[in-house]
Amino acid sequence: MAVLVGVAVGVAVWVTVWVAVAVGVTVCVAVAFVAVSFVAVAFVAWIGGYLVSRAVSRHREFAADRGAAAITGSPGAMASAIDSISEEMAATPDDDLRDHAELNALFVVPAEAKSRLSRMMATHPDPEKRIERLADLAGEFEGR
Repeated sequence: MAVLVGVAVGVAVWVTVWVAVAVGVTVCVAVAFVAVSFVAVAFVAWIGGYLVSRAVSRHREFAADRGAAAITGSPGAMASAIDSISEEMAATPDDDLRDHAELNALFVVPAEAKSRLSRMMATHPDPEKRIERLADLAGEFEGR
């Protein structure tokens, strides 16, 4: 697959250079255009791959929760564990907040407010969603 992409990029570069020369643009300008285009496409592909890998990671977390609930037979216990861990993590700051005390006046949005972008970049789903899915799973287990 990588060879195919490499060949396609090579052909695109040559075609662009020859078209540019035929139109009257210098080879140097054509090569610069191709280089900038390549970097832009590579950046977009990198962002896409990054977001897809994060989505796969969140999906795996849900699958792991479901598997653990099936093995233990107690989705409620899993939900309780996730809840207690998330509460402890929220209470423990990552940094010494005294180092940033002078910036407190600039905080307009609460630190816990999560944007759509930050949720897309997260490797783990929100604990509330995990607990909600485990609660649904507990209903499935009771129905058996």
